[in-house]
Amino acid sequence: MRSLTQRRAGKVTSSNIRYADVKPVNGPGMGSVQQWLQTTIKKTPVSVETPSTRELSLQAGVYGALMVLTYVNGTSTLSVTPNAGG
Repeated sequence: MRSLTQRRAGKVTSSNIRYADVKPVNGPGMGSVQQWLQTTIKKTPVSVETPSTRELSLQAGVYGALMVLTYVNGTSTLSVTPNAGG
């Protein structure tokens, strides 16, 4: 009862009791997940290759053509709609 009265008065010596509803940043299960993830990342081989100039220009051309097609498709308006009729 005395400890309850002290907590209500704000006289707590342990910082864990004052904010008991706040969960700690490193929970009990977090260490094992982080360790598992770190070992998996270290074992995974990663290689990054830059594309050649020809491949890059081909991809840029296709992307540009698709952008133009999308823009033209969005701005074009048809006077006759297929579902309009009576």
